Amino acid sequence: MSLFELDKLIQNNQLFAAVTVTAGILFVRMIWQKLLRKSTKINSETRRNLINSLRNSSHLLIAVLLIAIWLPELRHFALSVAAFVAAFVLATREFIQCLTGSLYHVSTKPYAVGDWVQIGPNYGEVLAIHMLSTELYEVDIAHGNYGFTGRTLTVPNSLLVVGVVKNLNFTRRFAYHTFSIVRDAEDINLFLLKDRLMASVRSSCEHFRDVGRRYNKMLENRLDIVIPGPDPVIHISSSELGENVITIGIFCPTVEVEEMEQKITEEFMELWYSAKQAVIAQKEALKHAS
Repeated sequence: MSLFELDKLIQNNQLFAAVTVTAGILFVRMIWQKLLRKSTKINSETRRNLINSLRNSSHLLIAVLLIAIWLPELRHFALSVAAFVAAFVLATREFIQCLTGSLYHVSTKPYAVGDWVQIGPNYGEVLAIHMLSTELYEVDIAHGNYGFTGRTLTVPNSLLVVGVVKNLNFTRRFAYHTFSIVRDAEDINLFLLKDRLMASVRSSCEHFRDVGRRYNKMLENRLDIVIPGPDPVIHISSSELGENVITIGIFCPTVEVEEMEQKITEEFMELWYSAKQAVIAQKEALKHAS
């Protein structure tokens, strides 16, 4: 019988081969042990050492041969276990990521209950922190209103490890707010209105200017960065469509952001329409003069 045929026979009768090999090795070991015990040429200490070595060697040989016999089955079992683990990980990936996000929060403490945060695309005040999710009371920061929307968000903690987490707690009191006003390009030079608009914006911001300056300085010292403000900024530009764009930046109390934006927009509109009426009157005068 060739080795290939023997290997094929063993694979087809693995249980029988395993029992035969084990019984055969144990039988041979038993005979050798009897011969060693009956031998008078070997002292007792050497006999014990030989019997112990024989026992250990037989156990090792049995283990090696059993592994060789059952290797194909062990290979299939290992592949099945690997496939099961891979399927389990894929099926519970989101759950595992949420648990990882919880561990990340426990180790780094990026926010606490009551903080204003941005988790991924979501803004809000932290109401509760659970093992798998964080509950937020939504704040409309994305649109620059800084007001509560009345909606409650349940954000999975997986976003803590796959997205950006921003603590916006310092913006709860004061925020640097920018907004733009777009007007059609007409015969009005906005730069001639800039100084008057700046004076009007400064006057509107006067009631919180000192507090804003102190808060701005405190944030810069604590965060070791330069924060825009507290003085207002006006920037004039044009859009791709040729429209006039005036951008205004103010450092103001969060609760007054929407009110200040409306007030400054109203002041700009008054200046702009006054300038427009002046241009129209000038054109009419030139028309009548000609």
